[in-house]
Amino acid sequence: MEEIKQTLVSHSEKITQLEDSTEKVLNKFDTLVDSMNELTVTIAVSNEKHDNYQQEAKEYRKTISELTKIVNLNTRDIAEMKPTVSSVRGLMWKVIGALMLGMGGSSFLAAALIKSGG
Repeated sequence: MEEIKQTLVSHSEKITQLEDSTEKVLNKFDTLVDSMNELTVTIAVSNEKHDNYQQEAKEYRKTISELTKIVNLNTRDIAEMKPTVSSVRGLMWKVIGALMLGMGGSSFLAAALIKSGG
């Protein structure tokens, strides 16, 4: 009978140990599930931000493309105006040169008149 009591006590201790171990494992699983839920939320938020960043990047690329087209059109317009600008610049230099020569000639005549009159 004593042997059966010892066996029962031994089994009872083992059952208690198993219950404690099982309780610890279940607590760890609860912690793991909570961590996985937090990670899932974090991943979902990260994916949403990533999708938003991709959308913003598409909009930036579109804007850059539009700006590039505008710059190309302006460059072409400027290139088309170059002959006109060059002609006007040449004409301006001719007018300025004529004015300078005219003023120089007028000064020469004025100086000659002053010398002869005096």
